[in-house]
This record gives sequence, structure tokens and C-alpha cells, in this order.
Amino acid sequence: MTTPIFEALNKNFPGIKIDAVGDKRSSILLKPFPYVDKIFNKNKKANFKEKFGFINLLRQTEYDLILDLRTPFLPFLLRGNKKITNCTKKDKNQHSVYHHFSIINKIVPDWKTPPPCKLYLSKAAEKALELNQGLSLDEEFYVVAPGANWSEKIWPGVKYGLLIRTCLKQKLTNQVVLLGSNTDAEIDLDLGTSANNILDMRGKTKLLEAVSIMNRAKLFVGNDSGLGHMAASVGCKTLTLFGPGNSQRYRPWHSEGTVLLAPNSKLKHLSVYDVLEKVKGIAACG
Repeated sequence: MTTPIFEALNKNFPGIKIDAVGDKRSSILLKPFPYVDKIFNKNKKANFKEKFGFINLLRQTEYDLILDLRTPFLPFLLRGNKKITNCTKKDKNQHSVYHHFSIINKIVPDWKTPPPCKLYLSKAAEKALELNQGLSLDEEFYVVAPGANWSEKIWPGVKYGLLIRTCLKQKLTNQVVLLGSNTDAEIDLDLGTSANNILDMRGKTKLLEAVSIMNRAKLFVGNDSGLGHMAASVGCKTLTLFGPGNSQRYRPWHSEGTVLLAPNSKLKHLSVYDVLEKVKGIAACG
């Protein structure tokens, strides 16, 4: 949800080079960005000596501008002409993108509305998909991601399975690709004989490869998770199922996103019929 900041800075300062600090897993998504120069991976579990070494590594460069979206102190340990931290109070009714984007109001005051979230495609990742996975997705397909980082955020696997079988039977799509982690692959979807039209890539793709797949998909269906935000960032239509969590603040940030709220914030009470009707509505819009 921070890429709108990158895009706004890039458009306002042509030729800009940005160094980014982030966790190892997600920061790999920044690698294809044409204006991102260096990526520094921050270890949240680092000991004091490792943290001290990391700060010294960052101090090797004197920056024109340092922005920190997470902490109020790190920029002041580094070398930079201008340092800005995001100290604004979080508003639960405001989307997280707006909260992050407010940090650059003093730099680019003309940007009142954040641009869409955006991820760039990796040619290397697309080639790896074709070579290593033998993947050829020429037909129209949906992506379904049945996992999440918390069990209460996961719609029951058997309901996902029934949804997938029904979508295929009613020819809403020709194929379904499953995405997720190794842990997500343990979710039993009870797919039965429909497996011929289902490509299970859970635990088999890197993040940039997953991005390439979702870029080709007609629709993403999944829980409140990072994959939904990634799908939105490459222009894929999304249907996000929310149980607990603030959908107004954490829904995928794009115009082609649909959110379905579970009764009483409990996903086990969300029916396959209601999800299927949303899918049909999205499909009818082309």
C-alpha cells in the first residue's frame, strides 16, 4: 500500500533514484521498479550488533530526502538533507493508502488523491514460470487464493472448493489457478473431479511469479491478504472476502475492487451462494 508514494515521487522528480528499506520477503516486489536503485532488507529479529551494522550501512549514503513510514527515529540516525516521518494519527475510517500518502504532502502538495497502487512486472519471473513450471495460460482464468495470515480471516476451504467447481460448471471461467504459500497448500478444498481445470500453484511460485500470473487473470478471489493487494496493483479485478478486519481501511486500493463482508464478521457464516452471486456480477460487467 506504499507504492503510490513511489509513483508520485517518480512523476514529480523525473530521473529520481530511490533506495528502499523493507523486509526480505515483500521488498523483492520492488526489484523490477525502474527507478528503485538499492533495496536494503531489514531484519526485525536482529540483535544490537546487527542493527548497529545495518544503520552504518545506510549511513554510507547521504540522501536528499529520507522518508520513514513506520518509525519516528530511524531517519535521524541517517545522513540526509531533509527527513520526514509519518506521525499523523491513524483514522480507522480512512484507507491505509491515504495515511501513508500523507507523508509527502509537504513535498508534493498538489497530490490530493493517491495514485493507484502499482507493481512492475519482472521479465525474469515470467521466463522462470514458463521454464520451471511449464506454465502456459492462454485461456481465460480466475486466480483463487484461499489462505491468509490468520485462521479467522480464512473462508472455509470446502466452500472455496464448491465455489470453484460451480464457476467451472457454469462456465464463468475456463480455468482456475490456485495461489498461496506452502501453508495455504494444506487447506483442503475438496475439489473432487474438477482438478483437470485447476492448476494448483500454492507453494510453487515466488512473489514476482505470482504477480505475473495475476496480471494475466480475469479475476482474483481471496481473503483479506497480501495477494489481493498484489492483484490490484497489476490491474486485476478483485473480490475480497472480509471477516474480521476493517475493510474500509484495508481493502485493495483500486477501482476494480469488490469487497464482500461476512455476517457478524465471521467468514464461516458467509455462504457460497453470496460469493457466487458477486462473482457473477463482476463477470457480467466484462
